[in-house]
Amino acid sequence: MHIKFAVMGTGGIGGYYGGLLARTGQDVTFIARGAHLRRIALGELDGRTTPRLQAVYDALQKAGMTVEISDNILKVLWAKFVFIAPVMLMGESDADDFRRLPGRTGSAGRAG
Repeated sequence: MHIKFAVMGTGGIGGYYGGLLARTGQDVTFIARGAHLRRIALGELDGRTTPRLQAVYDALQKAGMTVEISDNILKVLWAKFVFIAPVMLMGESDADDFRRLPGRTGSAGRAG
């Protein structure tokens, strides 16, 4: 059976798992928008552009991706973390938590 995979919001995690699937020959389509579509930031912890970093950069550019080498990759990673952390916390909530939010109007039904 031929299965087509679509990875929505191709960031670090989606890109990793989609890459694993693609490496095994699976039909994978990566879908991105916003920041993920605009660029991929690469960098070494010490800020240097090493031969390894340059090789990854060249390979990704050759594949048609928008890639940027950062001399401060920790700043890039922390900025991403600060953006993602509150969203991750929302994943711990359920519909009952949502219904209890102050100022919440309307109703949220249960699935099933």
